[in-house]
Amino acid sequence: MDYSIETLKEYIKDDVELQTLMINMSREFFYKPWLIDSTLFIISDNSPIRIDKNNMISLAKMLRSYSKNCWHVAVSKLDLTKLLKYRYEEVYYTSVFGGLRVSTTGEIARGVKGLEIKRTPRITDDVYKKLCLLQWTFEGKSYFYRQAGFNVTYDINGKVKEDFYTLIKQSANALVELFDWMENTKEFDKSIEILKKASKAKAYKYPSYSPDEVEEDISIKTLLNSARKTIKPGSTDENYRKALHLLIKSDKCKLEPIEISFIRLMYEKYIVEIQLNGGIEEASQEQLDSISELKDKCETLLNERYKGKIRSDHFVYKIITTLRNSNYAKCSEKQMNIINNALMIVNIEDKNKSSNKVGNMNTAPVITDFDIDSSLESINNVFSDTEIFEG
Repeated sequence: MDYSIETLKEYIKDDVELQTLMINMSREFFYKPWLIDSTLFIISDNSPIRIDKNNMISLAKMLRSYSKNCWHVAVSKLDLTKLLKYRYEEVYYTSVFGGLRVSTTGEIARGVKGLEIKRTPRITDDVYKKLCLLQWTFEGKSYFYRQAGFNVTYDINGKVKEDFYTLIKQSANALVELFDWMENTKEFDKSIEILKKASKAKAYKYPSYSPDEVEEDISIKTLLNSARKTIKPGSTDENYRKALHLLIKSDKCKLEPIEISFIRLMYEKYIVEIQLNGGIEEASQEQLDSISELKDKCETLLNERYKGKIRSDHFVYKIITTLRNSNYAKCSEKQMNIINNALMIVNIEDKNKSSNKVGNMNTAPVITDFDIDSSLESINNVFSDTEIFEG
């Protein structure tokens, strides 16, 4: 659209170059990135904002620097939004007994608990912020303004409360630095080339399987549906609030594996509270001690898994995976029998413990097919007595 800038023209009449540029910019045919269009609006004769002479001239000079150093990028076919996603080289790792290892494709796809991302920056934080600020000038999306290091506030409808003039004043110094940086195209071109190369590179090749593969009993779809029923607004716990935000986000777009992993963690933390005391009160010391003892037994078996004393595919390791998924809060009698029997196979025995602890092989209960079938059923229905899974 055309903008009437008669007042501005009078203010800058002694700077013919600037005046000519402003006249051309104010005409409809001139392509206007968001920054130019929004600035012209507030310095036009019909502006709803009262701006004094000096600030109006400063804004006009800002547009001159912008058109000289940044406008050519705005009119190019460069997809800066896409390129900024390649700021880091990201590799997924999974937390397993003994430390971290590179995740498998299945663990990433399932968003298992224990996922972590190791990020190696391809460009510096300073360059990233400058490029985000540049992208903000193109379309005015608040996400890039915040990524550039500035704060905004939102109303109940998700609209930014601050007006454009306020945003400009907050970021004025950074914009000047951006224009100066863009004037030397060598640094900009180098950064863009790094991101372009990264966008075309082959994805990191993850292994398809690991002997200590982390499994999950709950599919992502079931997890999200169940978590929506349990993680409600109003919690003062920061992690629960983050999980709620991700659940809302999942209605609009697909979550990243690391986000699914976080929801799993928060959801099962809630499940543990329900299993122990109905979520009403904290667990007793006796309950905590019992969980700790069970965890110690499982970690002992995991430590012995590949040392030759017990088969690495022994059924006990399926049970341990299930118990870890529930934070060791629920273990059936059949599962405990199998765990104790496995401990005796690897000769982990404390003769000084009381008779209700792991005994010798002669007094150990025989593990029958029925025991294993019952334990399998327990695995498949590990949370079957919890209402939130119904429906």
